[in-house]
Amino acid sequence: MGKAKPAGLTILAITFWMGAITQAFAVWDGLGDLQLHHGGERFLRDVPLNEPAKRLRLTSSDDDIFCRSVSATIGDGEIREIYHGLLHREQPQDVDLAQLGQPVRRLSFQCGAQHFDTALLHVTADVGH
Repeated sequence: MGKAKPAGLTILAITFWMGAITQAFAVWDGLGDLQLHHGGERFLRDVPLNEPAKRLRLTSSDDDIFCRSVSATIGDGEIREIYHGLLHREQPQDVDLAQLGQPVRRLSFQCGAQHFDTALLHVTADVGH
């Protein structure tokens, strides 16, 4: 007879598998790249989405990026902060937009490169079907 697998290991494997399946159904739409300078800048970006986004993905390249604030203007004109903190280089940070309850019309970024003169911030949205 074979050995029984520990229940914890089975649950871990199922959790990992479900996470991979969820990512497989994500449809990421590029919203653009922002070139940020050391010390921080403010950018406003209209969101060219025809359907509500479920998540926003922020990825820095070239350097870590510190965001004092990333805010979203939603359908009724209300502005809500959706993220603040450090974005580590090449480590994507997902932000849940479903909690806003309305489509995002505009994004505002107050972010800057941490160590070098410039860094690039890639902004994508999950509009998965």
